[in-house]
Amino acid sequence: MIRAMAYVICATLMTGPAVAQEAKVSAPQYYIDALYALQVAENVHEFCSTYSLNEATYNEQKRWIKRRLKDDGFDPENPKAQMKDVDRRLAAKEGALRKKFGFESDSQAGYCTAAKFEIAEQSLIGKMLKAVQ
Repeated sequence: MIRAMAYVICATLMTGPAVAQEAKVSAPQYYIDALYALQVAENVHEFCSTYSLNEATYNEQKRWIKRRLKDDGFDPENPKAQMKDVDRRLAAKEGALRKKFGFESDSQAGYCTAAKFEIAEQSLIGKMLKAVQ
């Protein structure tokens, strides 16, 4: 009996990480949307010299994501470890942006066009950007 219990305990402990990996959940849509917006704003800042980050809005968005993730039970410092399909979903959104604005790779013209549109639309991406004076 004791051996059987010890075996069950050992087997449970040994399969713990495997079970934890299987327990990954689909990333919440708010996380995908916010992370995507942050990444596009960063890309615009890097590739398009006529726009820069609106630091206040950008930093507030990063704080909001961390608070929301924590409230929802995710590790705000490494949420992707608990989620599946993040990279695939981000890539799909990036592909849609490139298709919408007609550019294939990281390019100044493509990101500048996207920035101008996003700012005019007052999207989350647009709110994190500002024109350089």
